[in-house]
Amino acid sequence: MQLGELADQIIVGRAPRGPDSAIDIDAPVLNLRDVGRVLPPITELDRVGVVASDIDRSGLAPGDVIITARGANVRAAVAGEDYQGVMLGANLIAIRVRKIVPPYLLAAFLRHPMTVATLMADFAGATTAGFTVESLKRLVLEPRSSQQNATLDAFVRQVDVYAMEQAEALRLYQEAAEEAAFQHLLPYGPRSPR
Repeated sequence: MQLGELADQIIVGRAPRGPDSAIDIDAPVLNLRDVGRVLPPITELDRVGVVASDIDRSGLAPGDVIITARGANVRAAVAGEDYQGVMLGANLIAIRVRKIVPPYLLAAFLRHPMTVATLMADFAGATTAGFTVESLKRLVLEPRSSQQNATLDAFVRQVDVYAMEQAEALRLYQEAAEEAAFQHLLPYGPRSPR
């Protein structure tokens, strides 16, 4: 079955409107740099002025699978409950799937090297790596039993959260090591951080 048949909706992100637009509200926007295995808290997202109708057309819903459509490092993650109405930035695609394929399972499938190779095949040799919505819709996948899907979905979600937590811990260790090296080699002895 093709992904396009499983999707209730596919949303293509876009750049915020220019200053000439009639801005109704200030809303958080998910940008390309924000997407990893897990999305950041919405408090860490940029905010932009948007027209209210843009949220209806391009706003995210909980459970949407977000995939980066530009760059060789394809990333995919799932929008949490707090992502309702968050705007989707340029070079991102959101897939709202029917319950046949759980979101974390689909995100892991989209990140797999074979899936990425399939998506990128249409644009092999292009200056900027990427793929189109049509390439995404043509992906073939075979949903399994709902029990198998649910079990694997929960496993993928746990692993993604664990990987994010470990990456954050590693980043903190790296910062501490760099600070120690800096203080150690600083002329005139160590100084306290400001």
